[in-house]
Amino acid sequence: DGQATPAHLHPLLPVDVQEDFRRQGYWEDTTLADIVQGGAERHPDRVAITGETKLSYAELWEQARKLAGALQAGGLEPGEFLLAVMPSSWQAIVLDVAASVAGSALVPQSAHVSPTLALNTFEQTNCRGLVLQAALLEKPEWLAMLAEMRARLQDRPVMLQGEGPSIDGIELQLEEAARSGPLMTSVR
Repeated sequence: DGQATPAHLHPLLPVDVQEDFRRQGYWEDTTLADIVQGGAERHPDRVAITGETKLSYAELWEQARKLAGALQAGGLEPGEFLLAVMPSSWQAIVLDVAASVAGSALVPQSAHVSPTLALNTFEQTNCRGLVLQAALLEKPEWLAMLAEMRARLQDRPVMLQGEGPSIDGIELQLEEAARSGPLMTSVR
């Protein structure tokens, strides 16, 4: 067809639709990781996240790259879907940027979603990783759903976010991974 292969392929849209969007200038092949990296390079000390936990662009970029490295080390591959059931928070922003760094498609769900709907979304998108708000696991229905998701993921990454009960076999905690995971370079 004579067209160059785009830098980023969308996992859900037909290639001809993606090519049309690029030709019309709707898509520029700029990722969230590109934007945050640019902010970290140009304005490293500028505040990127406000609130109780503040992060500069440099801190956001570093934490996202470490979290992406932990997800990759856990087996998440570029192009795969990652389900996140957690509240809107600084951790969610770091995870969103980390998914972009890793070349993964983040499937965010509110922490108020039902376990059944979360499992349905998980199955429909064939998620290959999971981040779950730890406090949800105080409810028996979430514990049962987690067991089912973990069985389907086998040895793929499962991470807990925030405070909550500890679960046997889950050693990855989002906040710790964002502080100490291996630095990853953005997938292109």
